Amino acid sequence: MSKSLVSAFHIKPNNSLILNDYDIFQDKELLENLKDKIIERVSDLKDETSITSDLILQSIDYNTKDLNLSNAEKTYLYNLADNEINGYGPLTEIMKDNAVKTIMVNSPNDVYIETETGYIKENNISFINDEHIVKTIKKLIEPLNIELNSSLLNTKLKDGSKLSAILPPLTLNPVLMIKKYNHDIASLEDLIRLGTITPYMATYLDTAVKANLNILTVGFDETGKSIFIDALSNSIDNTSRVVVIDPNNNLNIPKEHLITLSNEEKYNMIDIASSLNANYILISDVTKDNLLDTLNLMNTKKGIIASINMAPSNILENLESKNVSAILKASSGPITLAPMHNTLALLCSLVACAEKQSLHNAALIPLILLAAMLIPIPVPQRRIPSSHSPERIASATFLAYTG
Repeated sequence: MSKSLVSAFHIKPNNSLILNDYDIFQDKELLENLKDKIIERVSDLKDETSITSDLILQSIDYNTKDLNLSNAEKTYLYNLADNEINGYGPLTEIMKDNAVKTIMVNSPNDVYIETETGYIKENNISFINDEHIVKTIKKLIEPLNIELNSSLLNTKLKDGSKLSAILPPLTLNPVLMIKKYNHDIASLEDLIRLGTITPYMATYLDTAVKANLNILTVGFDETGKSIFIDALSNSIDNTSRVVVIDPNNNLNIPKEHLITLSNEEKYNMIDIASSLNANYILISDVTKDNLLDTLNLMNTKKGIIASINMAPSNILENLESKNVSAILKASSGPITLAPMHNTLALLCSLVACAEKQSLHNAALIPLILLAAMLIPIPVPQRRIPSSHSPERIASATFLAYTG
């Protein structure tokens, strides 16, 4: 807060009763009404300079002179108005707190945060009502010049944080999640400092990027695949032309010669990226729908760095299964398995597996477990009828080793 009311209202500390933030001001209808009136009067009183704490205090005194409010309620009103005017509502302080990794608003009185110790309920933060959550979302996206005109919003804030909002009728009440961008990680050197990779792995990966090898990052959700691609991109020099396909706004690539493609379902973003004469193409979250297109792109171009959500164990079997599944959907005739094995191995020059360092500490930066060159090995020629299930085909393996 810009100013505490302990001195402004000469409040004496009283620790005899500790209330949750939501319970301090019981009359929510009155609170909403007072908030709007206080902000409106501050707007009327302000001059051409910034809004000061004294203006907020004057407005509170003016609008509450006929009310018998407790010291706690007056303090709550001040904090509420100050954050609404000068910040992002109830989320103002935790948006600035670097220790907070994720913010989750499930309801007006149900706010959780994620820190290095895990998920905890934040009892010192609450919203007045559902509309207050929606107004806060609008305040957060205001600098982006976009409107909240649908029930689902996924976007990236100016600081790189990822915002996801779900509104009725998709939910009973507005739901908000903000995954804050970790500005401490910008390069492979930062990953070394955090213990995510070793210096030898960093040298290996840096050389692979500069040699325009095709790199695939594999792991479950929230294992840091996008952070890893961000770090790898630091090894790309600024004169290189970089195209990014990032439908979920996960990547933060600070390059000068950069083109970011939007997520338009009616267009094939892989084909568009291929036509842009890029030195590098970065693809976040390859899906089953564009997996085959991605592999075809790797067959014709180098410098492809992509991530895919799958189990780190049995990478090649899983990748082959997904690929065969896509081919079977697109083809009515039989396919030959052996060339596919070798092709998959040749396309992905390097695979990096991402896993979290510990199960009890989900906020730790993920550990890259493997950087493996894939070597195609001879396999018997075998024709697989298109009616066969992908599960039967997934038993084939590649030879992988860490160099």
